[in-house]
Amino acid sequence: MLNPREVNRLLSLIKADQSDAENLQHIKEALLMEKECADRTFVTEILWTTDDIESIRPEYSDQELQEAKVFCERVLHERSVQEGLEILDCLLDLFETKIPVMACNKSKVA
Repeated sequence: MLNPREVNRLLSLIKADQSDAENLQHIKEALLMEKECADRTFVTEILWTTDDIESIRPEYSDQELQEAKVFCERVLHERSVQEGLEILDCLLDLFETKIPVMACNKSKVA
């Protein structure tokens, strides 16, 4: 996915060069659709490693760490979407009431 700045840059290039109007029109339409999608979405990226697994399960062998990584990789996306929607709902409640964000943090404190 292109970021909105890159889409705007490409659109300005299209406006400057109208040599192949039909192809440029198709490109412009695709870029506008991409920009609309980018304007409506956001991503929170979390990168996990076998080191993270090892910090929780230090007794795992190297093979168990790799197998656990593969297992967690398969399951984590679905659970992240489910939990993410619950967190998003809580954050929207906080946004509407202007309560500090930490009120929604129910994670364990080390």
